[in-house]
Amino acid sequence: MDKINICSNALMIIGDNPINSFTDSGAGAMAANQLYDSAYETMLASHRWTFAHAKVQLSKLAQSPLNTWQNAFQIPTNQKLIMIFGVYPDAPYDIIQDTIYSNREEVAIDYIFKPDESKLPGTFITALQLQLASLFAVFITDDNTLSSMYAEQAVSALEMAKSIDSQSRTVQPIRSAPFIAVR
Repeated sequence: MDKINICSNALMIIGDNPINSFTDSGAGAMAANQLYDSAYETMLASHRWTFAHAKVQLSKLAQSPLNTWQNAFQIPTNQKLIMIFGVYPDAPYDIIQDTIYSNREEVAIDYIFKPDESKLPGTFITALQLQLASLFAVFITDDNTLSSMYAEQAVSALEMAKSIDSQSRTVQPIRSAPFIAVR
C-alpha cells in the first residue's frame, strides 16, 4: 500500500474516482496532494504507535551552548521526526529546532517517525482512509453531513487501531495505595 492507493481508496469511499498520481487533473488529486501529508502526520502524532517508534542515543555537538545548558545534542534528521515523547536520563532539557539542550553528558530519546506507507498496519490504514474521506468529502462534494459521517467512522477506527497497537506493549501497573498513604 502506498500513499496514492490510500488516497484513491479514500476518494472511492466518498464516491469519487481513484487517482494514479497527485498530479492527475481533477479535484480528487488536488485534495489528496494538499491534505494527505498533514492528515498522515496528525494521525501519527495522536499515539505512541509501535510501528513508528524508535529509540536513539543522540550525538553530542562539539560546540557548547551559549547560555543555560552545558551540552547540546543533535536530533535525528535521517527520518521524518513527528514527535519526541521521551528524553533519557530523566532530567531537565529544552528542545529548540533540531537540538536538545541538557546538562547531561549523554542523552537518548524515544520518538515517533514517519514510516513508509508499506509498513503501516491495516487498522491504521483504515482509520487514515476514513479520515481522508471526511476531509475529501468537504473539498470535493461540499457535503458536510457526509464529512461528519466519515469523521465519526474515522474516530472509531482510530480508537480500534490504537487499542490493537497498545496490545504490543507490556502494561505498566499503577502503583498507588491511597488508603495506606493516609494512615
